[in-house]
Amino acid sequence: MSDITLRQLEYFLAALDDGSITAAARTCSVTQATVSTALNELERAVGTRLLVRSRTAGVRPTSAGTALVSRARAMLDLAREIPDVAMGDQSTIVGSVRVGCIFPLGPYLLPQLISDFAEAHPGLDISFTEGATGDLRRELDVGRLDLVLTFGGQLPPTVPAQEIASFRQVILLAADHPLAGRKEIAFREVAEMPVILFNQPPSRDRVEAMIRGAGVEPDVRWESASPETVRGLVRRGLGYSVGNIGSEAEGRDSDDGIAYIPIDDPQAPNSIVAVYETGHPVPRRVSSIVDYFIEQSPTWEWLAY
Repeated sequence: MSDITLRQLEYFLAALDDGSITAAARTCSVTQATVSTALNELERAVGTRLLVRSRTAGVRPTSAGTALVSRARAMLDLAREIPDVAMGDQSTIVGSVRVGCIFPLGPYLLPQLISDFAEAHPGLDISFTEGATGDLRRELDVGRLDLVLTFGGQLPPTVPAQEIASFRQVILLAADHPLAGRKEIAFREVAEMPVILFNQPPSRDRVEAMIRGAGVEPDVRWESASPETVRGLVRRGLGYSVGNIGSEAEGRDSDDGIAYIPIDDPQAPNSIVAVYETGHPVPRRVSSIVDYFIEQSPTWEWLAY
């Protein structure tokens, strides 16, 4: 087998990420012929076709190309760390990190990451994608993300994850509800009220199971894919909901018309977790972000510990 170069892998990934040879050439600031030649050499080196090329549909990976994607990204990630390792520099963090974050956590984690952590490490280029847990995990599996931040309760038990912070979930009630002043509340105390659910999987099923686990059959009256719509219905006194973010959330007024009360029923605490791609060493620029969040988590007043 001929030698495989990092440059060939870079062009291979650029072609897949950008969707065409022409776009990859623009991204890499080289000619289209340079990219095409490198990809041909890569396919000869591995002894099989990696890309299906079409004038109208761009490029897509073959089964062999799909198998190569995550390994190619891992190799390029490790190569970018070689200068720091060679110089013995353990304080400078450089390179790029692609972070995936679920929608409910985005407003709390991403601004802090980009303003505070990135300022302390100017050589680090952080980009982010927000989405549902399942979508972000698929992007992680194909190597388009380096890290996913989500709630542990949204992951199957078999998925390895690193815990950043654990917390208690809360019941949301209208601020003028008679129980709004309670320090804790059990589901049986709101059993006669309708439930208003955030209906994105797996949140909906998990909340219903939690309520039933407390011996209460949930009366699910309304559902919405928008957290703001759920809070709006609760604010009007039309029912209660269950959430992960407490009353001291940044940017949330204490008089926003909703009481956020920790749940009193016995339950396993939920958690904020980091998920990495399995099977490869975690680059320091990625693990350092998780270490930073773990260090900062005790100051997060928007979680009900």
